Amino acid sequence: MKIEVIFEELLSDIKNKSHYEVASIQDVNLRYIAEAGTENEPEITRCIIEAEAMVRQMCVKFLNPDTTTDDNSLPESNPDKFVYDFRTNSRMQDNRGKVMANGIHSAIVSMALSKFYISVNQMELSKAHDALAQNALTLLERMLYEKRQPRLPE
Repeated sequence: MKIEVIFEELLSDIKNKSHYEVASIQDVNLRYIAEAGTENEPEITRCIIEAEAMVRQMCVKFLNPDTTTDDNSLPESNPDKFVYDFRTNSRMQDNRGKVMANGIHSAIVSMALSKFYISVNQMELSKAHDALAQNALTLLERMLYEKRQPRLPE
């Protein structure tokens, strides 16, 4: 089962979320720094790549060996998409793909925002996104480890 996470969708979600989250910040200069706009895109890209690597590390034992790298290197520039090619076995159902794709996407977005907010010294926003990332990772982990429910004969 292949799951593709599109880089531009991650970046767009991060920009949209940060725009609305920092609207309540009173200091205009701080609001400008904390919003993940175009001027912060290199930092956001780095945060996305680091977050994706952490999610991939959690999923690595469920991925096809042909799709993983031996040196665990991070991409040098922003990729078009991140591909997760999961081994399909009796423990995974194909209908879980959408839930897993949403979990991976949510975890990467929340982890990247958490890292970004740390870099601009917005600790409360960082903590909130760290909690959201942990929730997404817990759901993803449950989907990876949950045993397939037996079907009754028809």
